Amino acid sequence: MPPGPLYLALIYLHSGQKDALRRYENLARPVFRRHGGRFERILSPSPAPGAADLDVPDEIHLLRFETPDGLDAVRRDPAMVALVPLREAVVTGRRGAAGALLHGQQLSPRLRTG
Repeated sequence: MPPGPLYLALIYLHSGQKDALRRYENLARPVFRRHGGRFERILSPSPAPGAADLDVPDEIHLLRFETPDGLDAVRRDPAMVALVPLREAVVTGRRGAAGALLHGQQLSPRLRTG
């Protein structure tokens, strides 16, 4: 059976909110698990030298779900809805893929990690 859908989220934080983001993630993680989801990777990029004017996110999250409806289930979960005020206090913006990335496909060898 191929792996479930993989989602990419670019996370932009309010200044000084890295610890609060960890708290939010720790509270959100059980909700994700309940709906067959997990954080596959959490990356903290840094701008390349000379590229200070690029819009680099504070973090990049790769999320995987066992089924295509997992993310929608997380969004509707009352525990996740209760976390919206914390997320809004921490995150200035987030951008994500409109749909699943690489659903049922292998990463090419040059993109594979781990």
